[in-house]
Amino acid sequence: MPRPPNTWLPSIRGANTRRKLVCAIGVTITLTIMRWSPQTLGAFTPSTIGGSRDAVVDTSTQEVSSHPPGWNSNITDFPSFMLQWPTDTFKPDQCDIMNASMPYIFTITNYSKSYDPEDAFISFHGNITEAWKQGGVSMKEVNHTNSTNIGIGQVKTAACGIGNTAWLAHFPHLMQNLYPCWSLWQHFPDAEHVFFLGDTMDKNMINGSVLGATTLKLFEAENISFITMPKKPYIEEFKDRPNELLFVGGKIVSSHWDVVEAGGYRAPHKDDMSDFRTHVLNLFGLDRYVNQVCGMTSQSDAHEASPKLLGTNGKADTGDGSNAPTRRPPRIVIANRFKTRKLLGAHNISVLLQEELNLPYTPPIFFIEHLPAEQQLELFSNIDILLTPHGAMLTNTPFMPRCSSVIEVIPRAYPLGRYFGTLAAISGVNHSYVYLGEDLVADTVGWRTRKLQARARSFPLCAPVHALIEAVKIQVDQWHQCCGFAG
Repeated sequence: MPRPPNTWLPSIRGANTRRKLVCAIGVTITLTIMRWSPQTLGAFTPSTIGGSRDAVVDTSTQEVSSHPPGWNSNITDFPSFMLQWPTDTFKPDQCDIMNASMPYIFTITNYSKSYDPEDAFISFHGNITEAWKQGGVSMKEVNHTNSTNIGIGQVKTAACGIGNTAWLAHFPHLMQNLYPCWSLWQHFPDAEHVFFLGDTMDKNMINGSVLGATTLKLFEAENISFITMPKKPYIEEFKDRPNELLFVGGKIVSSHWDVVEAGGYRAPHKDDMSDFRTHVLNLFGLDRYVNQVCGMTSQSDAHEASPKLLGTNGKADTGDGSNAPTRRPPRIVIANRFKTRKLLGAHNISVLLQEELNLPYTPPIFFIEHLPAEQQLELFSNIDILLTPHGAMLTNTPFMPRCSSVIEVIPRAYPLGRYFGTLAAISGVNHSYVYLGEDLVADTVGWRTRKLQARARSFPLCAPVHALIEAVKIQVDQWHQCCGFAG
């Protein structure tokens, strides 16, 4: 798949842009509505791509093509399994990605990085608020007889279950339960840790997804007990010592069509997901990704070098006069989908990103559906800026490195930017989205039945490329600032 000549990609930069800003903070998120006038696109239209288009778009669906020549030499630290380009069945008449009149809303989200325990858990037994106040203290340091609240001095069993089993068929909702459980056990380190399966599910339900199986493997490695029985009999076992049991479940907000409050992930402490990431990466032998240095190559001692030791020449000063690690550009990646919500023209978008951002590489494109757990974890550990359609793959967001960003492309009439935006927030990852509509509230009118929801989220995504490039540029600037250097 040779890379087309530069004449195929004239610049789409231009001054003729019109922007409308409606700003607010927190619950009411910041909305930026952008339009580019046709004049800014110059001669770059589908009709002028002509025969050169085939150099980028491969209509085969059975093979995986190698990257263009020279990609390996300046691919900026991607693992070898990412250096494959899945073929693209995109047909130009399916979507005019250069159409400047397509409506969209670009939003940079700003959700909470931590929650009160009563907002993260459903309580089945015990007072989670009172218990949490005394958390973080070893049971050996607490006088059990003098404590009247259900605190860590009394809680000997910290049990976490499924808050709402109706949502478990789709594994992102399963992980909404499992992530808070990890928070609970980290807060009560000396208690017995129990994962309560109840009488309606078993381990096979969790093993049904790669990430679910990964989490289950972690639970087993951490000696977390599994209980399969109804709630009431289990609680009855503690009737003579009720204060020893704290039994909660992850809270799932089910107001699916409330644009502000719909769904999302919650954790009581801002470091909970970072701790989860560390444990999982260590478990799979990927500890080299735990403490990556932002914006540095992985050569030599790059993973150990401190950002504070960056020399004036843009390299890390190791203290002995050598400068082994070097700065690198952000690792920008496009994650696509095989079936529903496939981002049309992803290969064209990737090549344009390279041109517009002057990257020394063409952003890789991948499909996560058939990757094993280790490769999924390693993949997300090697992404600084992820451009992707809304989808379950974003449940892996906690494994992205420091200063990273997610740019989510969301279909019209399916305004769920909050769902994975909250997961990004508690994971320390920046989040923004490009909504392919004009009004997040008005667009959903008439689409609120289950059947129409399924239809809204099933269409392939035709997104204006200038909106995606603008969104990536914004996150590249943020990445530079976060990593401590510019340009």
